[in-house]
Amino acid sequence: MIHLKTACAFALALTLAACATAPAPRHTGQAPSLAPQARTDAQAFEAFMRKAAAIDASFSGPAEVGRGLVTGAAYEPRQLEAGMIAYAAMAALEEPKFVAGVRQAARARDGKDLAARLSARPDLADDLPGGSAAAARAAAALR
Repeated sequence: MIHLKTACAFALALTLAACATAPAPRHTGQAPSLAPQARTDAQAFEAFMRKAAAIDASFSGPAEVGRGLVTGAAYEPRQLEAGMIAYAAMAALEEPKFVAGVRQAARARDGKDLAARLSARPDLADDLPGGSAAAARAAAALR
C-alpha cells in the first residue's frame, strides 16, 4: 500500500485533472466532480473500509475468522490503492481555495503542461494555492 503523503499528492493531482477539465460551476458552490471511473473507485474503497471496520476483532471461532479473511481479501491491493486515491481526491475537491487555485494555475500556464508536471511530481500540487488545505482534507478523509 502506498504512503499517506503519496496518496494525498496523487489525490491532489487527480483533483487538478478534475478542476482543469470541468467547467466552473455558475453560482452553485459545487466543486468539480471526478471522472466516472474515479468515482467508482472511491465508492469501492469506501464500501471496503465500511465492511473492514465492521469486523469484530474478538473472533468467537473459526467461522468468524473466515468471514473476516473473506472480507479482507475481497479487493486486490491495486484496486484499494486506486480507490484510496480517488476517495482522497473527492475530499480535496471540497477545498474551494484549492479548486480556484488549480483553475488559476491552469489558466496562467498551459493546463496540459501543469497536468504533465503534476503527473511527474504529484507533490508539487501541495504548492498550489489551497494545496495544503486540500491535502489536509484528503488526509483527514483517509483517517
